[in-house]
Amino acid sequence: MEYQVHPETKIGRVHLTVTDLARSLAFYTERLGLQALRHGANATLLGVDKRVILALTENPDARPAGRTTGLFHFAVLVPTRSDLAHALRRLVEKGT
Repeated sequence: MEYQVHPETKIGRVHLTVTDLARSLAFYTERLGLQALRHGANATLLGVDKRVILALTENPDARPAGRTTGLFHFAVLVPTRSDLAHALRRLVEKGT
């Protein structure tokens, strides 16, 4: 039997623990174009138009779990091919 995720399924926000919040914040805002929506001492919520997409929490002592690959990637679905082209252009212009 083949299992498939329903086409209307949506993913909630992604939570990442990072060792350097300022560095990660710069990447996601300057290179990907997300907006910092709420910023605390060791955590930031990022998104678009008040909708949170990504939660970053800083832990300078965080290390990848042993014998795992860790986070490989997460995807951001953009509405149109034109939006994808704009995102790609931004990444290229920023040298990412």
